[in-house]
Amino acid sequence: MNTDKPGVSETVRRGRRAACDTLVGEPVVPQAARLPRRTRFSCRHTLQCKALSKSKKLRHRLGWIWTTALLLPVHAWVWLAAENPVLSVLNGAVPTFILSGRMCTERFSIIHAGSALDQPTIGKWLFWFTVMAATALPCTAGVGWLANRTSKAGRIAFSVNTFVLGFMLLSILSWPVLWLIQYICSMGFTPRRIQGLLYSISAAAGIILFLIWATRKPQSRQPRSQP
Repeated sequence: MNTDKPGVSETVRRGRRAACDTLVGEPVVPQAARLPRRTRFSCRHTLQCKALSKSKKLRHRLGWIWTTALLLPVHAWVWLAAENPVLSVLNGAVPTFILSGRMCTERFSIIHAGSALDQPTIGKWLFWFTVMAATALPCTAGVGWLANRTSKAGRIAFSVNTFVLGFMLLSILSWPVLWLIQYICSMGFTPRRIQGLLYSISAAAGIILFLIWATRKPQSRQPRSQP
């Protein structure tokens, strides 16, 4: 029998029913839990679809000015470690060291051996290269996801900034690689030197592949045809 008086709001009626359920020992089930499983799954799927659609709206929406502005802090961060290596490449010290044959004829200086961070060692510069690459490349890839690389200006801006970043990273890597080759030419191979050389080659190949990806025009996804 309905004991609710006429004129009582629906909220009051729900409160009375919940109080009666509590008094008789029946648990009060939340409203969301009373929904069927299929309905709850549909709600979650709808929320995920909305979040995905919002992320798709952000993709390739950034102009070339904002693309450059977001990558400048990344360049400034990498420059902290790349200043001296980049200058040595630009002033011809590194190319002269390679082309003159000194890399293979001069005796290796033992000060470059080891991994001491307070000395100009091979391990120190491999460490700084790893830190800079691991922090800068994901940030650059994120900006590339946001940048409008479908336009010519956006693709050029992102490609130029990425090439500057790649040049700085490869300049950092050039020092330990040249010392490592000189080390091997002077004192022979060891498992640790081979490991360092393989790591340097794979890292350089990864940077080059990243630069190739940066120059490519992203493919626009065609909407699926409705059956």
